[in-house]
Amino acid sequence: MDGDRHGYELARMLAERVGGDPYNTGQIHQALEQLERAGWAISRATVEAARSRRQFRITAGGRSEFLRWLARPAASFRPARDDMLLKLVFLAERDRNAAIRLLEARRRELLAQLAEEAGARSEVRRTSPNRACYAELTLEALRFRLEADLRWVDHCTAVLRPPLPAPGAERAEDPPPSLDALPTADQY
Repeated sequence: MDGDRHGYELARMLAERVGGDPYNTGQIHQALEQLERAGWAISRATVEAARSRRQFRITAGGRSEFLRWLARPAASFRPARDDMLLKLVFLAERDRNAAIRLLEARRRELLAQLAEEAGARSEVRRTSPNRACYAELTLEALRFRLEADLRWVDHCTAVLRPPLPAPGAERAEDPPPSLDALPTADQY
């Protein structure tokens, strides 16, 4: 991005190009101020429609740092301490059926989010044909993450749910499966 931009304008441009929810202009301004302190951006005050605003411009050092940032691989999406995983571990130790209910509730949420994402993709194609490629890539990243979570939830449910007894057979309480008996991701 060349030229002077204020935080509100950057938030609008990001929402148009990337899609998703509107960006928080407060967070954008904080980031711009950090960039300015690092010497990667400079600002100047302007008055627009009787409001004072600061517009920012990237410096040569900022452009170099931005290009270096673009070339580095991004950090992993999923944090090391995943709340769903922690809840599942502690709940499954106490009550396997409660853990299965938690997984089923998460599955419903994921399916609803996938349906919402499909609607958003359709809306992007209809309203922003010039920016559809970028926004669709963002929405597809969300879809792939949701689908991966859904596969994980289905896997956990299959592992925790006791197998159905054979017709006419007495059912004994099944011991929890060992880690060696769990299917690996490539077996799906």
